[in-house]
Amino acid sequence: AEHYAKRQWQAACDDFSRLLAIAPKHKRANQARFHLGESLVQLRRYDEAQKQFEELLRLAPQDRYARHAQFRAGEAAYFAGRLAEARQWLEAFRAEHPDDALNAYVLAHLGRIELDDRNPAAAEKFLVDAIDQLPQNRLAPQCRLSLAEAREALGRIKEARHGYDELVESGSGLADYALLR
Repeated sequence: AEHYAKRQWQAACDDFSRLLAIAPKHKRANQARFHLGESLVQLRRYDEAQKQFEELLRLAPQDRYARHAQFRAGEAAYFAGRLAEARQWLEAFRAEHPDDALNAYVLAHLGRIELDDRNPAAAEKFLVDAIDQLPQNRLAPQCRLSLAEAREALGRIKEARHGYDELVESGSGLADYALLR
């Protein structure tokens, strides 16, 4: 846990893995499994991370980490590019936890999935809802860019351009890409 707190992801993975190998039924095994998954996400080892989250859900579906593990399993699939699988996880999370604050991220990811699947109308709906729920969040600029792309794909060029212009003016890290669009 000390390595995890210090953001020493590989060392955290090593120690959590060692604990789980030695004492898989330890009273903190579920916590270790969750934090192992989180550490693996930080290392961009999404497939391995997802397996840890799924294992936690299989072994302890009522654990205090289960709700967050369900979300992170979907997010890990999303980051790994397995969009159909991510959609299933994220939609299940949203259905089971409709009032959870993590749904802002769920909506953002589902919007991007719909955009990648060439369904800009569905993407727009998800992204508008996501932006409403996380207006000042670090994910908001990406949502705004995706929303502008969805509107461009729908042929609503004025609205798309307005979205791109706002990103350019904001000085966001996405400003150059928005200016290109």
